[in-house]
Amino acid sequence: DAAAIAGLGVVRTRVSAARLAARLGSARDAAEASALAHALGSVASSWAWQARPSAEGEGVRALASQALVLALASVAGDARADVTRALVVVAHPSAAPALSALASDAASPEVQRAARDALARLARP
Repeated sequence: DAAAIAGLGVVRTRVSAARLAARLGSARDAAEASALAHALGSVASSWAWQARPSAEGEGVRALASQALVLALASVAGDARADVTRALVVVAHPSAAPALSALASDAASPEVQRAARDALARLARP
């Protein structure tokens, strides 16, 4: 499973991103969520898509960003830190408003703090 997840992370296509995003939404445990977040960060990396521009890149990055923001609310500990790192790597513009909403609307104070932390990290140059 770990090898398949990592492999999907190097195939920069919408199909790969969609599979990773779907799995992240139903990750069995923190280790799988961390691996999926890392792979999504790789497949949707802003730097990678800037180096190889294509129309597909915007969709891949938007899809990954949405999945990662949703995951931020459902994972904890190291997995949450890995999701935050992946959000910073993807750096899609849709993340900031989604994280702002999560920071103010999340039921748990831990999720609110994680969303604020992710926002702060995205704002760094």
